[in-house]
Amino acid sequence: MKKTLNNLNTELQAIADAHLQVNTYYWGDFLSAINQDKAVTYPLMCCFVTGNSLEKVTIPVTINVIIADKFFKNGRQGNLNDTESDTLQVIRDVYEVISKSPRWQNIGKITGATASKFLEKGADESAGWILAISFTIYDNQSICNLPMMGYDFETSANMQMCEDVII
Repeated sequence: MKKTLNNLNTELQAIADAHLQVNTYYWGDFLSAINQDKAVTYPLMCCFVTGNSLEKVTIPVTINVIIADKFFKNGRQGNLNDTESDTLQVIRDVYEVISKSPRWQNIGKITGATASKFLEKGADESAGWILAISFTIYDNQSICNLPMMGYDFETSANMQMCEDVII
């Protein structure tokens, strides 16, 4: 792979660190983020990747981005509308960065995206949005640059598939 899942994590954390409305970044699902030993300072950005399939020169994945913030009840709804509005704007900002920045264009491309809101009434009453981005990671992998030695790919004796590697 040109970029690994660890690279995606690093890139997403860089977005979270730079965004003025995100206070905590977590690589993993939302429930793990709020149930960890470390305290969460909202607004929270959680990210994780789920796989789809493997293609010849790409790796399609789903990048899940969750933006959550606490809401407070003072009256019928409190600031729930404001929380939903603010977190939707942050989701949109993340989408814009991934879809338009040259940094992300070198990693892959968006093939689709959906956003849905959620309401969590656990220990922290929080609300926000979940962005599911169908993303295709570019891959220039071939059998010539695999970390393997001594495997017979059954190439003909007078046909050398890959150039010799000098270490």
